[in-house]
Amino acid sequence: MLPAHSLLPSCIKQDKTLFDAIQALNGPAEGLAIITDRQDKVIGVMTDGDVRRAIMKEARLDAPIEPYLRHDFLSVSETETRDQVLDLMQARKIKHLPILDGVGKLIGTRTRAGFRAASRDRRSAR
Repeated sequence: MLPAHSLLPSCIKQDKTLFDAIQALNGPAEGLAIITDRQDKVIGVMTDGDVRRAIMKEARLDAPIEPYLRHDFLSVSETETRDQVLDLMQARKIKHLPILDGVGKLIGTRTRAGFRAASRDRRSAR
């Protein structure tokens, strides 16, 4: 899991632009921009594909992200097991999954790449 404090470059406020989202996509969440409100609650996410679709609709890079972010994103709580998270990611074919606390603030993220790396590490340690 990538902890929340290491994900700050991937987090942006809801009043930012598509250009800001593109910069956040290059952050530690690896292709996921995490959108928060003024109280730091996660209200949506954007992926490379979301930005690409916005640009294809002729959105400018200085356009606000609000109309293009996904409010209907999947997330998990910190109580979900590794297997539950991996099963959800595989079933929904998603690469990134935010982990939120009880009030909707970011705790960290899980990525399929992170699961693969952990599996390789466990196999090589044997």
